Amino acid sequence: MFSETVPAGLRLQADAALKCFEAQEGAAFQVTGVANVQAALDDRKAPAQVLELVLCGQGRCELRRFELRGGPKEFDVTILESEDHKTEGVVPAELDPPPGARASWLDDKLAAHTFVVLVFYRGLW
Repeated sequence: MFSETVPAGLRLQADAALKCFEAQEGAAFQVTGVANVQAALDDRKAPAQVLELVLCGQGRCELRRFELRGGPKEFDVTILESEDHKTEGVVPAELDPPPGARASWLDDKLAAHTFVVLVFYRGLW
């Protein structure tokens, strides 16, 4: 099951994972979805909880996995690398952003340039 919002029972975990990811990337991101919500909710009492988040920022969206230990307010977070991320020089798979994830993109580009050309190709831009 996928959720575009973070359930209340996973909010603290998602915030901890987001902080860890932002520290690694050195940039701001936002959580735009949670994958396998029921499994994450069921794992809350386990010693190690796995949380899969869709994170958007810096012009990209990625599905990333995190392992969280501890709680209920403090978590030790480990970013779990997929096989793609372990291979040197391989760019991680990017997801199409959900509605609103790039809401300010055009305004940012227009502020930086005199004009912007948008090319639409089969529904993609």
